[in-house]
Amino acid sequence: MEVHAHSHTPRKKWTHYLWEFLMLFLAVTLGFFVENKREHIIEHKRAKAYALMLKQDLINDTLQLGFFINGNDSLQETFSRISATFKKNKDSVTLSDFHAQNNNSIDLAIFFPNDATYSQLKSSGNLRYFGNTILVGKLGNYEETIKRLEASWNTTQKYYGGVSSEHYMQYKINSKKFFEKNSGKNPVSSIKALGYGFQSWDEVGIITENFMEILLEFHQFVYPELKKIAVEIIELLNKEYHLK
Repeated sequence: MEVHAHSHTPRKKWTHYLWEFLMLFLAVTLGFFVENKREHIIEHKRAKAYALMLKQDLINDTLQLGFFINGNDSLQETFSRISATFKKNKDSVTLSDFHAQNNNSIDLAIFFPNDATYSQLKSSGNLRYFGNTILVGKLGNYEETIKRLEASWNTTQKYYGGVSSEHYMQYKINSKKFFEKNSGKNPVSSIKALGYGFQSWDEVGIITENFMEILLEFHQFVYPELKKIAVEIIELLNKEYHLK
């Protein structure tokens, strides 16, 4: 009987298995860091693209706000003249006063933000691309200030579109008829002497003055505050994403 010797493969040392484990661990870890870095680069590029769009929206906002702020003095002058006319003794209001009051060039528009980019960032959840908490906080502050402005304007519109609108509309109708009837009369003539009806005069004077105060508050306080915040956000975007 032949005896066959069995060959045995020598067992690997535990250090060999440890080395294999370390190599595998390093490969997985390196892959994770590479993928994480790639995602970070992609997100940074997306953030910069959004930052550019957001900056342009804010630049457009500052231009619009600047227009309103620069027109404050003219608005104040016009409102002062209108208010003074309503406060005059009715006997002394002339046709010229009345004509100037009803043919003013008041721009009753308010600021409407260019918020397409910010709205998209919020609705899509991509606001997370902006890691600077100060920047995100400023954006939130800007949004809240605009919301307060819109709420105040809507309340004002609701008030003037309610009970008071009847008085105001009647005032406008009476004014138009009065001017058509007295278009060729002496400008310094008393409108009372010419037969103007003052039924809605006091009510419209109160409505107009209240409206003027609200609009002037926008121009003197809200718009400068909004522009200040917008400029601060633009500066943060420039610094954070190296924009020009």
